[in-house]
Amino acid sequence: GLLPRVQTSALTMRTIASSNSFSQNIPSCLWKLGRLNHVAIAVPDLEKAQSTYKDVLGAQVSEAVA
Repeated sequence: GLLPRVQTSALTMRTIASSNSFSQNIPSCLWKLGRLNHVAIAVPDLEKAQSTYKDVLGAQVSEAVA
């Protein structure tokens, strides 16, 4: 499904972003572009999705709104 692909992609991007050669080639001003304010995504397993966003992507996840 989509979740494993997102997890794999996120892990790959975190690995690439943390490598010195990658980060040295990007101007520091681009790392300070801002942050994502709000995203709403319908998922079949809310707990699993929250865990992915927090643990894999390092995002802050707010409480679910019904």
